[in-house]
Amino acid sequence: MASMRRVVHVGAVVSVVASAVSVGAALSSRDPGVKDRHYVETVYRQQPGVAAVLPRDLPADYTFDGLSAFGAAANRIVSRTAMFSRGETAVAICMEELSGQFCPEAGIPSLSRTEDGVRIVISIDGGIPSDEGLWSGIPLTTDLSATSWLH
Repeated sequence: MASMRRVVHVGAVVSVVASAVSVGAALSSRDPGVKDRHYVETVYRQQPGVAAVLPRDLPADYTFDGLSAFGAAANRIVSRTAMFSRGETAVAICMEELSGQFCPEAGIPSLSRTEDGVRIVISIDGGIPSDEGLWSGIPLTTDLSATSWLH
């Protein structure tokens, strides 16, 4: 993976979490609080486009809070954000095909990198300094089968 650079982001995690709650509640008659593989596959069917960037292994004590989607080009989503939390710490992994259009630019401390023409921004809100180190080196994937935690 490419090296990370530190950037700062504005309240993106709060607005992204609010979007994910509304998407999750509208998915199906299943418990909207359940964020499992079925949830992700349902979101992808309802909002076709790019896949979310997810950690291969979810760091200890973090929970997956959901997905949100932004922007559409030719009837497909071009940016997705996956949200995670641990206590007071909120983490959002935003990816976008159109650089600078949807992932946050300023406010919350975060990490940014570009891989294969896709911009990835990891925003960390309310964490301790070790959270940044933890998330900066975490292997990421768009392949749901490559995750050890999403069942």
